[in-house]
Amino acid sequence: EEVAPIGTFTVMDFTPFQAEGMFRLRIGDAVTEPFRVDAHPFDSAFAKALNYFAQERCGTAVDGVHEICHLNVFSRHPDGRRLSIAGGWHDAGDLSQSSSNTSEVALSAMAAAAAVRARDPELADRLLAEARWGLQWLLRTAFGDGYRPCWTQLSVWTRNIEGAPDDVFRDAARRSFSNLETAAAEAKGAIAFQSIDPYFADWCLRSAIRDFKFGMDPRENEISCWPEYCGAALLAASTLYDATGDGEYLRQAAPLAQRMLACQQTTPVGDTFRLSGYFNQDETSGRPTTHNNEREHITGIGLIRFAQRTQDKALRTSCFTALRRYCDYLRALAKINAPYGLLPAHIHDINEIQDHRPANMTDEQMAEADAHWRTQLKNGVKMDERRYLRRMPVPKPGMGYFLPPLSRAKIAAEASGCLGENDLRELAVRQLEWILGLNPFSSSCVYGEGYNCHPLYVAFSGQFTGAVPCGIKSFGDDDAPYWPTAINSIYKEVCVTPTALFLWIMSDLEQRSINC
Repeated sequence: EEVAPIGTFTVMDFTPFQAEGMFRLRIGDAVTEPFRVDAHPFDSAFAKALNYFAQERCGTAVDGVHEICHLNVFSRHPDGRRLSIAGGWHDAGDLSQSSSNTSEVALSAMAAAAAVRARDPELADRLLAEARWGLQWLLRTAFGDGYRPCWTQLSVWTRNIEGAPDDVFRDAARRSFSNLETAAAEAKGAIAFQSIDPYFADWCLRSAIRDFKFGMDPRENEISCWPEYCGAALLAASTLYDATGDGEYLRQAAPLAQRMLACQQTTPVGDTFRLSGYFNQDETSGRPTTHNNEREHITGIGLIRFAQRTQDKALRTSCFTALRRYCDYLRALAKINAPYGLLPAHIHDINEIQDHRPANMTDEQMAEADAHWRTQLKNGVKMDERRYLRRMPVPKPGMGYFLPPLSRAKIAAEASGCLGENDLRELAVRQLEWILGLNPFSSSCVYGEGYNCHPLYVAFSGQFTGAVPCGIKSFGDDDAPYWPTAINSIYKEVCVTPTALFLWIMSDLEQRSINC
């Protein structure tokens, strides 16, 4: 038996078991469903994740799902220009579009293609074709001056006739983070397609160089989370360096690497429970990144790839020190939800709710919201009078949970390969296993993969095999997992972001499997 912070469990260790094949586990009269043991346990999940993205395609007919769609949905530039945003992928259970999410899907698909090519070249070609579909959308929907359809909220099928009463117009925006993520995807596309389609690769590279320039020029007061912005800059600079061999990109990004390092919590905080190594939103506030900062993985990926490439030896040493410090933070977090190994949600400042007060909220409403917030935090793990760690997300209406563990699993998986520390790989595997059914509900949350899958929230289509939803949430003010049978957004809503991260992490694990 293992006594853990969340209860007492019987834990079985199958480490010595080396046979490959399909097995069941029997304990008395209880028998599990069949499960695989082999060196590549995620093979079927690769193909199913690819299926999900193919089903979410926009602007083309998808057999059994929809006909050509959204030809009269337009992104509108402040100067009056407009362009159709048909193409790419619908973002989730609704029909929205996002340049950052599209960039991450393309990056994950290209990584997956590289990971499986040696064993399954046909699957690799299909993954690369899916990545190209997203890259084409990113290239085509840029206005050329930093403006693009960063986020397009949409929940309607349209007639596809320009000038019809149901034309939809959404304002384009110039956002540095979106331009940097796009530049990273485009630069990776230039590398991935160089030998296949040099013309397309050249278009990707020219666009990446342009978008990097726009991304490195943020507007005043635009950046709300400096580690995420810096991570995007480091990722884009590193990928452009790979594509061009020009060290100037790394030199331009070096000050942002320094700024990211200044945001890291290097000294332990807390009285009853102490943590360090995580990133704060800036250098001075002491406010940790939380649920409002959904791209923690970009912070880590950018840090790792810049550290591997920079020629500044002192800065490289500082970056690797910061990475090891962050990985120790992940190791400490994993103990909180033992034996599952699920990484908890976020460290919260008890006063941070004041930062997000809506302008139209009355003092009475604010007082009520603050009381609920304090109860929710105090049901978590107390660090000190100011900070609390939640095992599960604070129960914002409908909020799901998979982004925090998947973001950190992506960092752990990539750091494992770069640092040669296998326990980080196992930490990443545990996050995937939680989603695939190693959870208190014995429910696989990847639709069509594993057992006991719940139907997911897909408002405008049928169920999509391979979809990963926003994720298991909490209930009321409690700090415990809650996975009801009700199908609603956003916790059961399919979404490209967690599915892309799931695919990206599997790609890292596959690469390590090959290397081992």
